This record gives sequence, structure tokens and C-alpha cells, in this order.
Amino acid sequence: MKLDWPFTENMVLQRDSRVTLSGTGEGRITVSFRNRDYCCECRNAKWRIEIETGEAGGPFSIRMHSFTNDIVLHEVMIGDVFLAAGQSNMEFKMSQTNDRIPQEEDFRNIYYLNVPQYVVRENGKWFPDVPEEGWKPVNRDTVDDLSAAAFWTAVNLNRDIPIGIISCNKGGTSASSWISDQTLKSDPSLYKHYRVQYEQSLKGTNGEQKKDTQDYFRGLEEYRIYLKEYMDKHPELSEGDIKDKIGHTPWPPPKAYCDFRKPNGLYRTMFRRIVCMPVKAVMYYQGEDDVEYPDHYQDLLTLLIRSWRHDYRSCTLPFFIVQLPDYRTGFVPIREAQRRTSTSLKHVFLTVTLGTGDTINIHPQHKYIVGERLAASIRRNLYGEDVLISPEIKRVKYETGKYHLLYDRMLKNRKITLHITADDKEESIAAYAEGREVSFVHEKNVGEISYACEDVPEIEIQGITGLPASPFSIKV
Repeated sequence: MKLDWPFTENMVLQRDSRVTLSGTGEGRITVSFRNRDYCCECRNAKWRIEIETGEAGGPFSIRMHSFTNDIVLHEVMIGDVFLAAGQSNMEFKMSQTNDRIPQEEDFRNIYYLNVPQYVVRENGKWFPDVPEEGWKPVNRDTVDDLSAAAFWTAVNLNRDIPIGIISCNKGGTSASSWISDQTLKSDPSLYKHYRVQYEQSLKGTNGEQKKDTQDYFRGLEEYRIYLKEYMDKHPELSEGDIKDKIGHTPWPPPKAYCDFRKPNGLYRTMFRRIVCMPVKAVMYYQGEDDVEYPDHYQDLLTLLIRSWRHDYRSCTLPFFIVQLPDYRTGFVPIREAQRRTSTSLKHVFLTVTLGTGDTINIHPQHKYIVGERLAASIRRNLYGEDVLISPEIKRVKYETGKYHLLYDRMLKNRKITLHITADDKEESIAAYAEGREVSFVHEKNVGEISYACEDVPEIEIQGITGLPASPFSIKV
């Protein structure tokens, strides 16, 4: 009898849920957990048993018995599990940040699983050849390999139950990389822009494509080794400063059938492998790689959310979207698409990250504030705690020549600048934030109102504690 990955010691299972354990074997399998026995018969040398997790607690043991052998998983915890999904800024590890690691007692009871970044399976082997590791408790020996944004979120959740992080992400990926081919086909426009155009760009045979990909990864590994050696010799320099001296990370990889960036590239090889583990919510930090087709991003992100909810069999699975921060180019329409997605779908929440970006580095070296804001949104929207989050615009009201932008919470009183379109002409206009609204006077018919729609905008609309409101572009 064998147990499938990702079921390992130190794992966290979602409390008050049903989890289907699976594996291979022969005959009758018995699973014992929390004073209950569950049984099944193997079919075609495979077995599946659904267990009830119950309330939060641990550590527990899960015992599996067959006529050939026994398996015991120790240190199994029951708590809340979060999927940390997206691309490089979610993948960005604690070892890469300039954040100071807190005292170890501040992150006890946190566990994580890094999903192997496999792209294809051929002849019974995964490509690329990377280790398939199990769950780990977070401590000073393991924290470096954890997503920094996810780590700081977990720390700031301030829960007294076990927290599990499933880190399923990959730098340089479009949202289309995480959606099944069948799902993409349900939207002909998206399928054309992503899947069809990618397939048409492929050159050479599969063997030639794989060789080019392997050569790229060898070069990438050599660059990473050199980068680390340079960083060790020059601790006074940031990673960005060092890359300015030695050159930036080799990019992009060649297009190939085994390219992780291809549409549907990681859906089955990464995401589908962990759907067997129910989660409390999804934390999604992505969008940088979709600036090529910004007009399609809201539809693409909406499709991903609906697809993953279908896979998790939960139409209300909460999604916490991390809005892209300040950066020198390209993010403005993606931010707006993220905001609109959060307002058009139920149980989708936006974490505003203005003020946390690096105008010249797409990978900000500090992730603490991102995690702090993301945790605050989770605490308020998921756990019902009375914590402050960024103010959200709810609607626009017009009264006799005066426009009122109504927010859901108190704002800092101040003068701000808005951009409007009136009678097909664009202009900047002075407005005033006071109480729960931003207002301005205009005699003409205003068709659109925009705020902070620059690559690196000035933060003007803030909550009373200084948390920034999201940029927006709203038709009136």
C-alpha cells in the first residue's frame, strides 16, 4: 500500500471538511483518524477514502492498514488552509526579501507545502526533474523557502489555530496557464488570443523544443549560482542593484510544448494535483504577465475564479486578489480589471497594494506590508473581525451639478485630483474627500471619472489610518 502525494506528515487539513485520501494497493484498506475507522476496497490497484476532519486541533496521527503493510502519518494538524497562487511576486521567497524575520514564537503553528513546478509527464517521469517535497512546519530552518507574501499573511492572521499554506505558483505565468484547455475553449475570444496564438508561434519538433528548454534552464541555474555568489560577497547591495551590475535574469524561456508559460501549462501538473485538499480561501497575486492583452484580463480572471470554484466544488470559495502595486509601466489596466472583478463577483475581495511597489523592479524586495494588508482583508471578510482595510468606492451619485463618490468607510479629509471626461473632453479637476465621500462640482455631463490611473500614482484617497483606496475608472 502507498499513499499519494500531497498527503504527508506535518500537513494541515481544512477543519470541518471532508478530505479524500488516496493511494495504491490491494485488497481492503482501513484508515483510522480521530477515533473513527474508514474502509474501502481497492479497485484497479487504487483506493480512495473520504474522512471527516472535524474541529481545529492537533497534532493527530492518521493510520492506514492493509494486508501488506501499515502507514502512519504523524503531526497532522487540523486548521485553516490557504492556497497561495499566482506568479513571481507570490512565489517570491523569504530568502529573497529584505524583511526581518520575527521571533519564532510569532509564527508557530504555521505549516506549508510547496507544489513542485512540473510542466509535463513523459515516460512515467516529471519534467523538469525537481524534488517532490512534503509539508513542513515553519521555523528558522524552513522559512526561507516559503512565499514571503504568504508567510506575512499567515503571521498577521493572528489565529490560535493551525494555518496551512499550499504554495502553488510560478513566475512568468499568465492566468491562462492555470486554466484547463476545455475551460478556455468556452470563451472563443480568450481561446484565440491565448491558446491559438501560442500554438501558432511554436517552431521545430518536440525534441528540438525540449532541448532548447533544457538549455535555457541550465543557463538559468548557472545565472542563479553566480547571482547568489555575488550577493554573498556584497551583502550591502540589494538584489536589484546587483542585477544592474551583472545582468538580469535570463528571460523569456523558449516557447515549447513543455513551456510552463503556455495556456493550460500548469493547470493539470500543479493546480489539479492539490485540489484534493480543501482550502479556506485562495490568495491570488498575479497579472504582471497579462499586460499584453489588458482588455481581456477581467474575463480571463473571472474565468479562472469560476473554474477553480468548480474544481473545488464550492461556488462561494473566497478569493483574495492582490492588486498590482506601483511600477513603471503597464499595470494600470490590470489594476482596474482586478478591481472590477472584485466588485462583479461575490466573495472576491481586493487587497490594494499602492505604496508597496518598486518603480524600477517588478519584484519589490519587501513583502511585509502586502501580507499585513492581505491578512487584514481576510480577517475582516472571512473571520468577521473589526479591522480596518482600504476604503472601497460603492457608487456615484449626482445632485444638481455636484458629483458624489460614495465610499464604504471614513476617508482622510483632503483635496485630491480626479480626471474626468465631459462632453468627450478630458480634464483634471479638483475634488474634496470628506467623511465617506469624494465630491466635486461640474456643470457639464461627466461621462467617466478616473483616479490614480498612472503607473506610479500619487496616493491621495486614503482611509483615516492612511490605507490607500484603489485606483478606478468609472463610467457615470
